[in-house]
Amino acid sequence: MTYTVQDDPQIVRTITSHIEQVRDEVLRGVKDTVALVFMGGFSRGEGSVVREAGKVLPLGDYDLLAVTRYPRLAKTWLPAAKLASSFGIDHVDFGMFWNVLLPFAGRRIFWYELKFGSRLLFGDGRVLRRIPIQAENEIDPCDGLRLVFNRMQGMMREFDPLFLVDEPPVSLKRKLVFESVKGILACGDALLTLRGMYHYSYRRRLLNLRELASTSPQSLPEFTLELLHDFEKATRFKLQPVFADYDNLLHVWLLARTHLLNTIRYCWERCSGRGAEGLAGFSQAFLKSSGYGLLDHLAYNGLAMAKFGLSRAFLRPDASPSAIVHAALFDLALAIQPDGINEEALGEASRLVASLLPHATRTSRLRSPIAQWVQVRDAVNEAWSISRK
Repeated sequence: MTYTVQDDPQIVRTITSHIEQVRDEVLRGVKDTVALVFMGGFSRGEGSVVREAGKVLPLGDYDLLAVTRYPRLAKTWLPAAKLASSFGIDHVDFGMFWNVLLPFAGRRIFWYELKFGSRLLFGDGRVLRRIPIQAENEIDPCDGLRLVFNRMQGMMREFDPLFLVDEPPVSLKRKLVFESVKGILACGDALLTLRGMYHYSYRRRLLNLRELASTSPQSLPEFTLELLHDFEKATRFKLQPVFADYDNLLHVWLLARTHLLNTIRYCWERCSGRGAEGLAGFSQAFLKSSGYGLLDHLAYNGLAMAKFGLSRAFLRPDASPSAIVHAALFDLALAIQPDGINEEALGEASRLVASLLPHATRTSRLRSPIAQWVQVRDAVNEAWSISRK
């Protein structure tokens, strides 16, 4: 049983020990587990690890889902943080899903990977057959748009504009490089999803993107050839990380950010049938196409009520809350430029997120554009945590 492309006994022992500890904790705490499924790159032999001082250090996180006999409320799994810390990883991503609802699972990448690209740790794997999706070409073509937005949020979460002039600590630099690599990979994944060619394997996705670029170049956006080059390098890194390949953090971060901005705009235009006047005009065009979204509004306000209190929950933005958060995230990323902060894009991001978080301090009180960006980023992250992804 391997977890990476490297057939290394030490790696196998380390990851097996981690996963068995997580499995045992889950089964002790979630006693109605029908099936426990291990997902992500490690589950299919494509995980990322590095060695330091003779130890195996996994990069990224472990993803697990428990299919349960009874319905359960979504909540933070208490042992996750402790286990992640002991393993030396960012977090253990654990979710629960009621068995009865599997036949109603949507046409998303998540359910496709759960059914075809996962590993059973406990229980009856036959329950996964109840997931309706049958092949990669049944994935919603626009689900890739959700993926690239999620990757952009991951890149923004840890970034500090001070890195435009100063190098971050080594541990944070590695985390930012890894998030940037995942951002580049997500862009290729989104293009493949649009054409029904997504696959759960990183290596297969690289082959599919090469095929798409060689057989149908006229149907692809103009940035595809550059993206393909970066996608190939990112795939090699994901499978066998060598951080010396990305020694210039700022370069790879800005590269990934540019690919994400372009891919988001392209996928949205393909999915919505609308257009935007350049990257600067994207957020307003995106919001106009979103509509009010009553259910989305109610869901956001319910979570906001629980987190911020009744007096701050019932907001009346002009578009759906999730669309506002996504548009603010886009402008926040657009505000980072190699030579500093684009204050116009930052101001737009600040205005958007303020419509959802009225308790946030106005950025105009801060003189430094860098300090303003960090404050808006923190507000966007807060709104993101309670919005529909």
